[in-house]
Amino acid sequence: PLLVAQPYGRAKCDLRVWVLVLDWNPLTAFVHPEVYFRIATRPFEVDSMEPNAHKTNCRDSENRIPMKALFESLDCGCSERWKTRTWPRLLDAIRASLLATRCTMAPSARSAAPKAFELFGLDFGLDESWQPWLLEINTSPCMLDDCKGDYEEEIKAWAWEATESLLKLVLAVNEGSWKLPSFADLQQKETDNDAGPVEREPVERLFEEEQVEHPHCLAQMVRSVPACLASGLSLEGPCGRWRLILREKALDEMSLRQAHEALQRRIFQGISAKETSVSKLLREWLLPFEEEPVGNQQALRRMSKTCSKVSLKRATSQPACLRATKGTSTINF
Repeated sequence: PLLVAQPYGRAKCDLRVWVLVLDWNPLTAFVHPEVYFRIATRPFEVDSMEPNAHKTNCRDSENRIPMKALFESLDCGCSERWKTRTWPRLLDAIRASLLATRCTMAPSARSAAPKAFELFGLDFGLDESWQPWLLEINTSPCMLDDCKGDYEEEIKAWAWEATESLLKLVLAVNEGSWKLPSFADLQQKETDNDAGPVEREPVERLFEEEQVEHPHCLAQMVRSVPACLASGLSLEGPCGRWRLILREKALDEMSLRQAHEALQRRIFQGISAKETSVSKLLREWLLPFEEEPVGNQQALRRMSKTCSKVSLKRATSQPACLRATKGTSTINF
C-alpha cells in the first residue's frame, strides 16, 4: 500500500470521493474533484493486529486531510501521477460500478421517485504505484460536520461548497432551467472544433483496449464513454466544481427489467457450470433416475434437510429463483 510518513511511523491511507447520481436511466453521474484522504493512526505492519494500523475509519484522533495538504507532504511528482494515472483510473472504476448496478436501480428508482438523486461516498485505497483500488461504496456519506483538527475549517468549507453546488445542480436540472448535454452532444463535442480534433493530454485508463472482448462487458461500456469525460468534464453554470463523468443513452424499461431478471438468475442459479443451479437441482431431484449424481449429493442432502416442503408455482413473469422461508422453499419458474 501507499505509506505516508507520520510522527509515529509510516501509515496507510485511503481516500473518499463524492459521487452524485442524477438519474439511472439515462445513467447520469457527477463527481467532485476535491477528494479527502484519511491516514491510519498507527504505523503499518503486515503482521500487526492493531485495527487502527489497517483501517482508516477506526481512529483515535482526527485523521482526515485535504488532498492538497497530503500532496505537499509527499515527494514531488505525486500531483502529476494523480492527474494522469490515479484520477482517470478511479473514475473508470466508478463508472464500472454504476453501470454494473444500473439494471437493478433504474426500474425501482424511476417508479418510486422520478426526480430523486443520490449522493454516494466511494472509498479507494492506493498502492505504492498510485493505482486506485475500490474498497466500498457508501450511501448517505458523512457530511464532515464532525471534522476536527488542523484542517477543520478547510474540510468543512469544501463540504459546504460541494453540498451547496450539488443542490443548485439538482434543482436546475429538475426544474428545467438548465439542460444537460446528451450522449450525442458529448460525442459531437470531440469534432465540433474549428481547429480540428480536440487534442487531450494522454491519461491511463483502467481497462485497456485489448481487454474489451464482448459488447456487454463493463470494460466495453467504460471505454465507450466520450473522451471528454475521461477525467471529468466541467460544465460550469449551476454545476460549480462538480464534473460530469457519465451521460449514457436512455434504455427502454423492458431491456432494463430483462437485464435485472438475468442478473437474478445468475445469482440464484449459479454463475458457472461448476455451481449447482436451481433448475439442475429440480431436474435431478424430481425427475426419476437410476443413480444419484455424485456431484450433487451434498447439495441434495442440504436441500432435503432444510426444506420440509417444496411447492412449485408457475410465474412466467418472474425469473427462476429459490426463496427459503422457515423450513419452506418456494421455487418460481
